[in-house]
Amino acid sequence: MHSLTRSPVSRRARLALGVLLVAGPAAAQVPIGGTVSDATTGPLLAGTVYHTTSTLQVAAGTTLTIQPGAIVKFGFAHQLSVSGTLDVQGTSSTGVVLTSVDDDSAGGDTNGDGPSSGVPGHWRGVRFFAGSSGTLDHTTVAYSGQTGFAGVRLDGTPSVALTSCVLRDGSAAGLDLASIGANAGSTFTACQLLDNGGEAVDGVPIEAVPGFSGCTASGNLRDTLVVTVGAVSSPALAITVDNLLGDTLVLESTCNVPLGSVLTIGPGVVTKWGAALQLTVLGGLVLAGTPAEPVVLTDVADDSYGGDTNKDGATSGTPGWWRGLRFFGGSTGDVDHAVVRYSGQAGFAGIRLDGTSTVAVADTEVRDGSSAGVEFAGSTGNNGATFDGCSFVDNAAEAVNGLTLGAVPGFTDNTAAGNGLDTMRITTTGLTADVTIAQANLLNDLLFVDTTLSIPGGRAVTLGAGVQLKFDAAQQVAVSGTLVVQGTEVAPVVFTDVRDDSVAGDTNQDGSASVPAAGWWRGLRFFSGSTADVRWAVVRYSGQTGFAAYRSESSFAELRNCVGELGSTGFDLLNFAVADRCVARANSGVGFGVSGGGPLTHATAHGNGAAGIRRSSTTHAGEVLNSIAWGNGNNFEAWPAGQVRYSNGDPLLAGVDGNIDADPLFTDAANGLLTLTVGSPCIDAGDPASPQDPDQTVADMGAYFLDQCVPVTYCTGKTNSLGCVPFLITLGAASASSSDAFRIEGHDHVPGESGLLLYSFKKANLSFHGGKLCVKAPFTRTPAKASKNTGGSPCTGVLGRNFNNTIQGGNDPALTAGKRVFVQWRQRDPADPAGFGDNLTNGATFLICP
Repeated sequence: MHSLTRSPVSRRARLALGVLLVAGPAAAQVPIGGTVSDATTGPLLAGTVYHTTSTLQVAAGTTLTIQPGAIVKFGFAHQLSVSGTLDVQGTSSTGVVLTSVDDDSAGGDTNGDGPSSGVPGHWRGVRFFAGSSGTLDHTTVAYSGQTGFAGVRLDGTPSVALTSCVLRDGSAAGLDLASIGANAGSTFTACQLLDNGGEAVDGVPIEAVPGFSGCTASGNLRDTLVVTVGAVSSPALAITVDNLLGDTLVLESTCNVPLGSVLTIGPGVVTKWGAALQLTVLGGLVLAGTPAEPVVLTDVADDSYGGDTNKDGATSGTPGWWRGLRFFGGSTGDVDHAVVRYSGQAGFAGIRLDGTSTVAVADTEVRDGSSAGVEFAGSTGNNGATFDGCSFVDNAAEAVNGLTLGAVPGFTDNTAAGNGLDTMRITTTGLTADVTIAQANLLNDLLFVDTTLSIPGGRAVTLGAGVQLKFDAAQQVAVSGTLVVQGTEVAPVVFTDVRDDSVAGDTNQDGSASVPAAGWWRGLRFFSGSTADVRWAVVRYSGQTGFAAYRSESSFAELRNCVGELGSTGFDLLNFAVADRCVARANSGVGFGVSGGGPLTHATAHGNGAAGIRRSSTTHAGEVLNSIAWGNGNNFEAWPAGQVRYSNGDPLLAGVDGNIDADPLFTDAANGLLTLTVGSPCIDAGDPASPQDPDQTVADMGAYFLDQCVPVTYCTGKTNSLGCVPFLITLGAASASSSDAFRIEGHDHVPGESGLLLYSFKKANLSFHGGKLCVKAPFTRTPAKASKNTGGSPCTGVLGRNFNNTIQGGNDPALTAGKRVFVQWRQRDPADPAGFGDNLTNGATFLICP
């Protein structure tokens, strides 16, 4: 509710007391009326009480002086009209009073009607016309407002200075600048606006706001300045808290900053806007807030900033009440520590950028709008805008909408929550230069792409680790220039369906109402002549209109550690330079279709509905090397002998060229974990002439090598006399040369009992003393040591050994780089419930690395 209804305001007790103290008419009462001036009627004298017989008029070219202590009482509907010059010379000790003839508190019972007080609206007030001038110093204007006039009203272009004045108890506004845009030269210093039935100050041109300084207001309809003319005309206009009444400025007009002008709003200023208004910038805007005193732009009914401005009781703003902040082409903006609330009327965003504006927004909150938080309005020229450390909260639409791909790097360390879409919505590629996008540029690590991302020739796009992109239906990444994807194993770059809640959460905020599906969007396409360096990328749910997750037509395309899953086709390789350690998983059609380029190396294809790895052209002479195709509709299709080597999955090719056909022992194929487990026939089964795996062993088949330097636990421990099952952990890696420790520890042992580490070069899983012996004889025992008591629960014994000391100590020449070792802790346990006097941990195996 945006009511302007005034709450009842009681008359000031001091006025009532003044009436009671008056006894009879005051002396030296002088009637006065008509045209007055120093030259004709003389100045109004100090210590004299005047009462008007008609409106007083100061004609153009004349001056009227009112001396300190003079009191002028006005009859019904009279006013003081100034077309010339008015000089009111009150002082701090002897003020001037302009009031109603009924006001006995000043000059006694002037009209002889017995005790009475003034009535708001009895006379009109002081009115300055165009071309006039005036100085009112220590002047009180009371009980004005007849026919809606303010205590002091400025019409046209007067030049007026009010200092230490009191404008009170009027029925309309205390001060009215009459909505004349040229009223910018007047000044109002240390004045008080009290108990007026209208606004404290109404009809204010925004240009006039800096003319106010140190004024206060209380008991008025609204205790603020009300801007009704928002046009900025001066080259530089600055508004500070000192210019306001309190800290709030009410705007009942759209504020326009034209080309050539700059509006600056200082710390702590609260601007409250009427319905459907906006701040429009064609020139420059500076919102210079601070962490403690932000600049606020909000709904006039928002009591959370500046209090109950409307005096209509507790109210909050309404999303979509006003339009917001809009920058046009050619404008500039420096927005720091600002708050923009309740925008969105007519679909406008809290901050909207049109054309090629240059805007820097920092540490600003845009919230509670009925539309987007920020909108780029589809412009391709806004790539210079920056948003740093901002938050977008509870806006009904996108946090950031209409963004160009080229504008994304301008965002850094921003957050979004509670919006209709808590991310950026890309609607235009907009590449006018090369673009690098990092995770820090995103909202919630995500971009929502609602357009085809076209990378033209001569342009490069780089996507950093952890960047995630969700695509709307039928969209794609179309590369004619260069695409660089710099994902990592722990932070891949992901391209997926917008309905895929497993990536960056429920982006479209529909719960489980929509689910991702193969063929939703098209995928990545590399046209002939394009360049691609794609590493650790994941493409999901692609394949619309027959496209693949990765379609390469370029001999300059390099794909490494790429995953194409849950789509129609994983990889459609018409031409390529490198496709190494890539995975095609759970696609409805082909995993890898290869018709040119190559070779295809270290590929893994699993769970694809058609062929895992297909030779799609009968003339293709490239080869498949060190790869696995397992569990597909058809693992290898149309490959002649000699073009598939050291690979797993084709019974017709097994036994020649290093090929095998055996279960690869994936970690958890059903859930997409296609890494190899210890004992897989694919370990060290690749081409011996291929580069070694990073653990410096013979190449494994498939996309994922098993790092044999990383220990793997197996087998099970034996319950000890304290009811615990001791377990083994490893810290570090086994090395024949590294100075780093490789600790093998046994936990949950019996404290204080001796134990030793068993190691062997063969694995076992044999029943032994009521438990399992995990190492196969012959095995070696390290020297015994007592378990350390770590305190706490009963099973507090810990056994530990730095096995790198054992490897590098020289006592066992068999412990050399490249050897696989199996270890297990055995401890003395006199109260062993099985009766054998010992307990055992589980086992671990590792490769000794150089």
